[in-house]
Amino acid sequence: MEASKVLKKEIIIELVALVLFSTACVFAMVSLKGKEAGDIASYDDVVTILDEKKFKGIDVSSDGKALNGDGVTYTITNNQSKVVSYQIVIYPNIHDEEVLKQVRIALDDIYISDLNQLERNQGGYVLGMKALNPGYTKIHSIKYWYKLDTSEEISRDNVKFKYKIELL
Repeated sequence: MEASKVLKKEIIIELVALVLFSTACVFAMVSLKGKEAGDIASYDDVVTILDEKKFKGIDVSSDGKALNGDGVTYTITNNQSKVVSYQIVIYPNIHDEEVLKQVRIALDDIYISDLNQLERNQGGYVLGMKALNPGYTKIHSIKYWYKLDTSEEISRDNVKFKYKIELL
């Protein structure tokens, strides 16, 4: 009789542990699936995470309205033991100068410029050069929009960008 009580108790403990383990596995899979929208990369112990989930796309807008909207977030972590210098380079999917000269872009809601006025780098545009101390993380916000005087014909072109961190 006493052995059956101990056996029942062990079975119940094992079932509870199995349920908890299954729940943890499901939670981990759901969490990882949600992270797939971000692009994670590592270059020489510098980890970058690109998150475009909140950015809705390019619109015609004033500078003030565009800066109040959501943008692309780029997180950079320096796991090296020395200061790392880097530049953020963006590559447009459209190479028509008439379209690109209508695009305004902002880095960290501070540096606002026309896209075609940025320094060029192998088919892309350099948004900025930065330095990051060892063990630190920097989060950059990138926002872009069409100027207010952009024609409807040009604004139909949906400019999108690929982003890259280049270590210097």
